[in-house]
Amino acid sequence: MRFIHTADWHLGNKMHDIDRTGEVNFFLSWLKTQIEKQKALSLIISGDIFDTANPPTESRTQFKNFLSSLLPTCCKNVVIIGGNHDSASLLDSDKELLNALNIHIVGSLSGLKPEELVFELKDEKKELIGLCCAVPFARETELKEYCSDETEDGTFCDTAFKALYKKVLICAQKKAQKNNIPIIATGHLYAADLEGRFESLKNEPSCDDGRRKLDVVGKLGSVHEKIFPKEFDYVALGHIHYTTMVCKNPKIRYSGSPFVMGFDEASIPRCVLCV
Repeated sequence: MRFIHTADWHLGNKMHDIDRTGEVNFFLSWLKTQIEKQKALSLIISGDIFDTANPPTESRTQFKNFLSSLLPTCCKNVVIIGGNHDSASLLDSDKELLNALNIHIVGSLSGLKPEELVFELKDEKKELIGLCCAVPFARETELKEYCSDETEDGTFCDTAFKALYKKVLICAQKKAQKNNIPIIATGHLYAADLEGRFESLKNEPSCDDGRRKLDVVGKLGSVHEKIFPKEFDYVALGHIHYTTMVCKNPKIRYSGSPFVMGFDEASIPRCVLCV
């Protein structure tokens, strides 16, 4: 199964009041072309679709027009999760309608059971070809369901995320039954032990893109490779704006942002990943 992994579009972002509408349109057109060229059956967008909780109407329209443009293509599955910049209620507002089009959105964990985070990926013949565990950006109050304040081993963040991913994996394995199909997970978080740009700062999870402070509060911080069960065939992450692997593991990757979000990012290659 071939799919596209991308994240951190931050639609509605302005660089010192410079209008980026044309830039966004160019990227979305290019992405659709790549999906068709690579014959990707699925598209996974790992959070921060929009730059703010209340994005401009034009940015919302661009996003919806892009999703509708995929319907006649080879891409038969779209999975989208909310990031820390997104409004969960905004993303979830069209969930029922989009589900009917095989476009699955999970804005937040709030009120959802682990089995509601697992989606089937099917081909053009509607045959099951994979499963996606769509885990969005998680806030401390949402993670407390999976971990008490006192932990025996590791940090609150590591322990809670590990329990969460284990539960969604179990649900996915039940859906897969004995079929030998890939199981993909998503996440929008800050992972430790990244290679590349911030490798020297791996013990200081103070920023997510080189400029901005990580906008989480309380006990949340960086998580480690061990939180992701080895049974996942791929983990599609968002939140970091450059392409990198977690702990040099080729199965756990950040796609990076397709757009430059600051002057300090100008020299960094922009990527989406074909998996």
